[in-house]
Amino acid sequence: MNNHDFIHFVIARLFTMVIEFASFYMVVLLCEWFAAKRKYNIFKRACFITAVTFPMITIVIWTMIFSRHGLLY
Repeated sequence: MNNHDFIHFVIARLFTMVIEFASFYMVVLLCEWFAAKRKYNIFKRACFITAVTFPMITIVIWTMIFSRHGLLY
């Protein structure tokens, strides 16, 4: 891998991370809006946001682990 390919890899990886972060942040904001609309207290809001985002984050982490070891091919 030469420098040109490495720079493209780094830019693509950073772009992917920014997109993932933005999508997770939008999901959290959507959950917060829904919880505020239902007038949940702070504990119910935290539980609701955790219940929605934890499976998504788990799937992303599992995908990264499995793809690193070549188990998704």
